[in-house]
Amino acid sequence: MFEREAGLRVKVIAVGSGQAMELGRRGEADILILHDPRGEQAFMAEGLGIRRAPLMHNELHNEFVVVGPPQDPAGIGALPTATQALRSIARARARFLSRGDRSGTHVKESALWEAVGVQPEGTWHLDGISSRAREWALPCRLPTS
Repeated sequence: MFEREAGLRVKVIAVGSGQAMELGRRGEADILILHDPRGEQAFMAEGLGIRRAPLMHNELHNEFVVVGPPQDPAGIGALPTATQALRSIARARARFLSRGDRSGTHVKESALWEAVGVQPEGTWHLDGISSRAREWALPCRLPTS
């Protein structure tokens, strides 16, 4: 509808917040829709944006959900918060897959690890998983030890 009425073509490029900001830095995007408030503020402070405005502020709700195999090797199934789950995962050194892509999700994950005082590293923490489909599927298929 917008394209027809405005006579403009819209090309949507769906990437994580970090990649979107890189596109903006290079002048390859006109509008960025992000979910990394700190990153957005830094982007604006660098003079890279013209206007920052909340989008669906009251209607949009992001939740951080930790999923894993049915065996629940870290015992997180009944824990009420993501921070408690991450603390338990680190203690158990249970396999954890991270996007590792500087997306808004990855930034939030990093903040949660920092909040529990854990620097995720070692063979239990796999970084650099960028496909959402793989993120959801792999925890249920990889062996737990």
